[in-house]
Amino acid sequence: MAVLADRDGLWQWQHLLASIFGMDRTGDLVEAAQTASFAAWQSGRHQSRTGRDRQRQRPRGFWGAHTGPNPTDRAKAGCKRHVLTDAAGIPLVVKTTPANTRDDQVALPLIVNMPPIAGPRGRPRTKPKALQGDAGYGSAALADLVKGLGIKPILTPLGKSRPHGSGLGKTRYVVERTLSWFGNFRRLKLCYERCGKHFQAFHELAAAIICATRCARLKTKF
Repeated sequence: MAVLADRDGLWQWQHLLASIFGMDRTGDLVEAAQTASFAAWQSGRHQSRTGRDRQRQRPRGFWGAHTGPNPTDRAKAGCKRHVLTDAAGIPLVVKTTPANTRDDQVALPLIVNMPPIAGPRGRPRTKPKALQGDAGYGSAALADLVKGLGIKPILTPLGKSRPHGSGLGKTRYVVERTLSWFGNFRRLKLCYERCGKHFQAFHELAAAIICATRCARLKTKF
């Protein structure tokens, strides 16, 4: 707003407010300072600039390619988490996608990325015996793919009339409970990350904490 004196000026986050010598005794800007501020306004130098410890960011530019319009929240940019658990609700695989990603498109990668599960005897199990899911996973194409892998699909049919009530919720509540466990982490409540890899890494860390907590409660030895 004024010509800067030698090492003698008022600054706010590297933005020059006024020169001390550009003020009169009453604290108001003198004519020279007003003229300099008008010249700076015309040149565009009055706009915010990147500071040393601050990054210039446009409104709503925080969201990246890992987000998408949420169909259940007025198309706001958001993310979605998909979790594959065992019968006790222990998370086996977690995957984050944009909010507009269909559930049936992520189910098969979850099954393929399932880690081997060691049992009391025999070889570790690399695939489940049955797959349960709500109507979002109940497409006919996914059911055929699951059958081809030797897995029994127990999925709510998509687009078909079904009786009112809990239905598969009587046995699928463990998945909803696991999803609520992920919601207990404040970092995962909303997507604060500019990179999808970071958001995925935080979910994997949360899954490890959930597994460790469950093992500690069950007094299971690693």
